[in-house]
Amino acid sequence: MQQTNTLRKNTVMKLFDEDRALDEFDQKMDLLNKETDINKQLQIFKEMQAIANNVSVLKGWPYNARVFWDKEAFFWKQRVEQRYREFILKEIITRINESAKRSILELGTGNTPYLKEAINLDISHDMLATIGVSERVEIAKIDNHDGYENNTIKRIQANVEHSLPIKDNCVDAIVAVFLCNYIERIDVMLAECMRVLKDEGKIVIVQSFAEVDNYHSLLEKHPAKELTLILRTILNELGFKTQIDVKDVDKKTIVFISATKS
Repeated sequence: MQQTNTLRKNTVMKLFDEDRALDEFDQKMDLLNKETDINKQLQIFKEMQAIANNVSVLKGWPYNARVFWDKEAFFWKQRVEQRYREFILKEIITRINESAKRSILELGTGNTPYLKEAINLDISHDMLATIGVSERVEIAKIDNHDGYENNTIKRIQANVEHSLPIKDNCVDAIVAVFLCNYIERIDVMLAECMRVLKDEGKIVIVQSFAEVDNYHSLLEKHPAKELTLILRTILNELGFKTQIDVKDVDKKTIVFISATKS
């Protein structure tokens, strides 16, 4: 009996310590997102990593993508200013065929999708869960290709570097904004895009030409200036017809890659 009570006490103390550590982590996350100096950001980042190693729900942060993006969800809507979002949306719409409006898949949507009519796919449950403050939408977590058949499913939690839970040849257009620099297996992602797109379907990829200038750079898999070439090479190898446009807006250079499944 005494041993059981001791075990319960230790369990309660561990949970208490984890809750306290999680609160400290969240406080540092708030500081991290307010800090503009990259060196100070990196110092806070290291402190957060030390805390994460001792909290079960944070295990793997920051290099476990799902855990990392779950914790980013609260701050994500502040990342891209509205004027850039409006510019990007306008450019996306000009590149998507009118017929695509019925079936659009947005990859790595975070909690701020660009296209309201799209099916939102993201690795992070918390990102998907916070898309609309007043919406209550069930998030599908599906492990096979039968997951998407029609527009009744609006949010899917999945990893774009694995086989997508979507049927072959059922999507008219795919959009990926500021995603590919965080994806190691771009070849897998684009091959899956080829599989799920209908014939003449289109993928529109949007990337910044500049390097990420905050702690997110630690999560990048490909330098910005190499990424366009990497994407074009893989898309061409897969048989896409590819077009690249470079646009400047408020001293920021944004690359738009449009690829059509032939």
